[in-house]
Amino acid sequence: MKIFGAVYLLYLAYKIATSKSTDNDGFNEKYNNIKFGMVLQFINPKATIYALSVVSAFLTPNFKEPLLQFILLIYLAIIGFLGTFSWSIFGSLFKKFINRHELVFNLIMALLLVYTSISILYV
Repeated sequence: MKIFGAVYLLYLAYKIATSKSTDNDGFNEKYNNIKFGMVLQFINPKATIYALSVVSAFLTPNFKEPLLQFILLIYLAIIGFLGTFSWSIFGSLFKKFINRHELVFNLIMALLLVYTSISILYV
């Protein structure tokens, strides 16, 4: 799982570092809607890895009652939703700044992903 996660982060870093400037009009019309965002969350590998890791490592071994597990699953889903929601709010707030400094921002984000990938493999 560590290798898969590290390779995936390296792939994301490559895609971010080599991405071109976005065409805001085309992007907004095609992808910027609630339906697309909801569908995208079901194929989001980060969310899947988060859910599998938390349930298998912390929830199932420590809590045996099904009702308590269900309540904790709901709690974790709320935490995940709030994380995604705050990510979208901050993205909206910083959109103009990021568009102005897109190249520098993308390179910094790509380097942080490379650092994270290396730290996953060697820590």
